Amino acid sequence: GWGETVDQGEAALPAFKKTEIENNTTVATVASEYQRFEATEDTFVKILNDRSLDSVVLDAHFSADDAKLAGEALKALFKRESLEPGHVVAMRGFRPTREATTASLMQVSIYARNVYVGTLTRNAEGAFVSGVDPWVREDLFNYSGASDEGGPKRQYRLLDAIYSTAARNKVPTSVIG
Repeated sequence: GWGETVDQGEAALPAFKKTEIENNTTVATVASEYQRFEATEDTFVKILNDRSLDSVVLDAHFSADDAKLAGEALKALFKRESLEPGHVVAMRGFRPTREATTASLMQVSIYARNVYVGTLTRNAEGAFVSGVDPWVREDLFNYSGASDEGGPKRQYRLLDAIYSTAARNKVPTSVIG
């Protein structure tokens, strides 16, 4: 216990090596406000009539080369010539700098009503290959439902239905109220 330690006096400190402080400073560059921008942009298109993937990609303002490559990859990888009404196409474009006017098409996912067709994604060489769906957590199937035609649906109150039924059946207005 303490008695033994106090009786023996002070012991010599053990030898130790002093810690050297290493220069591990990092330099981080910060982009100015002007240089900051959203590098990727997602576009979702619901197909309303038979179309080629090329035309959908062109309408989304991607380059003709991107459109051609995506269309060829759709035929080669997924054996589909065209897109049918009800299909949903999700596209992700990438702009390396703010000054880039046209985004490069990087990913395309295709949904056929309630079935996932597949995803085309760019590899390091720039060709489209089969990939994983980046929108798997998004419910893109809800875009593929039948289109609403004729505007919003009217909703009737029960009281209105009773009143109009009574009026059509020649119930006096004093009774209807």
